[in-house]
Amino acid sequence: MVRHLIAVFMVVFVFAATARGETYEWLDDQGVVHFTDAPAKIPDKYRKRVKVRESVKGEEIRVPPAQEKQPSEPAGSAPMEQQLYGGHDMSWWRMSYESLRDEIKSIQDGLLEKRDRLAALRHRRIVYQKGSDRAPYNELKAEIERDEARMTELQEKIATLDAEASRAGVPSGWRQ
Repeated sequence: MVRHLIAVFMVVFVFAATARGETYEWLDDQGVVHFTDAPAKIPDKYRKRVKVRESVKGEEIRVPPAQEKQPSEPAGSAPMEQQLYGGHDMSWWRMSYESLRDEIKSIQDGLLEKRDRLAALRHRRIVYQKGSDRAPYNELKAEIERDEARMTELQEKIATLDAEASRAGVPSGWRQ
């Protein structure tokens, strides 16, 4: 009887161990998430971005923090700087972020000066003088509003670029 129980437990244990499976998840260039249980079905260009999920029915899915190279991946893969994410390499991503941030910084620096000049004009009470004397004040105020609108537009572009970078799996170091 004890032998039968041991045999039953062993069979149950073996089947329970094999019931555990891996699911592979990756994000394509269009931002679509794909799942498969067969690593061979993962397109080569997405293999570096694959997340392995292990689960048993009823168990919470855990995503490991880092993943080893897939065995089917070529040994001499391109250095990280040459890898493409969302169709772009590291230099493109860095330059995109850098150019947007540089323009924002430039506008911010100019806004400080313009706001100081506007305050000086207010201080001289030009605002309360006749309309023709208020022209420099009104022009400067309109220029500040245009700069603020441009800054908002650039910040939205950075947010869009961040979303695109996240979908493409761009390393966070490239977004600096």
